[in-house]
Amino acid sequence: MLKANYTDEEKRHFNEQRRTHEKSYIRTRYEILWLHANGLTPLMIAPLVTRYITIVRKVIKDYATKGEASILRYDRHVPRSQLDEHKEEIIEKFSHCPPSTCKEAAARIESDYGIKLSEERVRVYMRKNGFKKLKTGIVPGKANFDEQEEFLKKT
Repeated sequence: MLKANYTDEEKRHFNEQRRTHEKSYIRTRYEILWLHANGLTPLMIAPLVTRYITIVRKVIKDYATKGEASILRYDRHVPRSQLDEHKEEIIEKFSHCPPSTCKEAAARIESDYGIKLSEERVRVYMRKNGFKKLKTGIVPGKANFDEQEEFLKKT
């Protein structure tokens, strides 16, 4: 069982930070610690902060073992595209001469930068950077050739 052995200074700090910290996930962690410092168990804290009990226990245990640095840390993995290094160049090239298909875009990226990506990944990357698929217009089914020739001769 995790014991609540906090000083009055820590309790005051938890109370202040749970209200004023700019990041909501850190405010929640301080809220957990503040409630624990005031005698609530992790089982009682979990529904109050709408988190799983395992998260509550982890926050309390991390603070007890690693200190305040564990509360302020944010360990979220955000994948980065290989194309992010060349983003400006790609946008500039594709703005001047847009590819007709995702297949063509993937081929141009592979030839220019040596990065092989699937058509789907290229499509997602292009859409994320403001490019969109354009549909071609339809060709009229019935054309009057005599009127077209007459129009071309007059104009």
